[in-house]
Amino acid sequence: MQGVQVAGGYAEFEGHQTWYRVLGDLDVGRADGPVPLVTLHGGPGATHDYLLSMTDLARGGRAVVFYDQTGNGKSTHFPDRGADFYTVGLFARELDNLISHLGISDRYHVLGQSWGGMLAQEHAITPVPLQNAPRCCDLQFGRPGRLRQDRRLCPFACST
Repeated sequence: MQGVQVAGGYAEFEGHQTWYRVLGDLDVGRADGPVPLVTLHGGPGATHDYLLSMTDLARGGRAVVFYDQTGNGKSTHFPDRGADFYTVGLFARELDNLISHLGISDRYHVLGQSWGGMLAQEHAITPVPLQNAPRCCDLQFGRPGRLRQDRRLCPFACST
């Protein structure tokens, strides 16, 4: 993408690797600039590819993070592991690990599609060990933004 910084690589996670790509500058989001967006693909079994239309957001100054979840795309595959390995908890821990690896734990948004939307909801309601760490997402269905509005459900809610 011309004129937009592109970075990527692998984040070590529980003995394997999570592939990611960042379009835009993550440091810009630390000031008053747009908050970085972490995209969560559907599946399980899909990859980040169909979310690439989000790259236009990077042209406006917002860093956009794409990644392939464990067992998909360019991340480590485990063909011999059964369905009991691929738990919601696994994917939630992987997302937390990636956000930490990127150094954006204090300020980010998530956007999930299909299964990624369900993962975003899990991410939003799971308590985090750090005080003031944001957990933001719009619900895939129901009343959008309810978790951010009701601090009893999401005490780490943020407004940006």
